[in-house]
Amino acid sequence: MSERMQEEVSDEMLMALADGEMEDADAMALRDRIARDGSLAARYAVFADTREALRDAFVQGPVPGRLVAAVHAVSAARDDTAPRVVEIRPHRLVRAVWPMALAASLVVGVGIGWGLRDAPPSATGLQEVAEALAGVSTGETADVAGLGTARVLGTFETERGLCRLIAAEAGRTRLVACQTPEGWQVALSVSDGGGEGYRAASEVGTEMIDRFLDALGAGAALDPVAEAEALR
Repeated sequence: MSERMQEEVSDEMLMALADGEMEDADAMALRDRIARDGSLAARYAVFADTREALRDAFVQGPVPGRLVAAVHAVSAARDDTAPRVVEIRPHRLVRAVWPMALAASLVVGVGIGWGLRDAPPSATGLQEVAEALAGVSTGETADVAGLGTARVLGTFETERGLCRLIAAEAGRTRLVACQTPEGWQVALSVSDGGGEGYRAASEVGTEMIDRFLDALGAGAALDPVAEAEALR
């Protein structure tokens, strides 16, 4: 066991273990410590369970190897409804996301076969949001009864079909909705639980959505013409 391993167990080490990116000897030693330390086991479970939830969310298709489109926030200015194209940037490593997400008190709902699991209370009406914005163009908004205003941030072709990124006022939530034979289904929701962390929860949520879209094989956000054609 390394000298560092003997002294402390950081969140980064627990994430590396959950991701399967730790050297065998250190991984074995750390698993042994986790088995003997209840508080350490509880810390590790947070990262292991979160990773498993995301893995389950796209178990129906292989995770593509290429790095693809990621999503930046689109301005929420109410008086600016011009169609927009979401800016593209490299995806972030998932291990940098989890501790920030926890610190920022984000509440995450992950879809299994697009049936939302572990959804926050505010997510009960997110299916209505996805359906209400089914024909709305990127950058435009729609009012959803009881849930306020929602805005489309981008539309993407993915390995699982057409998916859309939407920002909803309810619970300061962002969601990914994907088209299925049964209609639009919420695949992922990220809500700001109101906590404070290393960075703003909205930025952390964006990183989590980046990773999710990458795993779905999302390409660049569709331009207005391609989006209109895809939504017909």
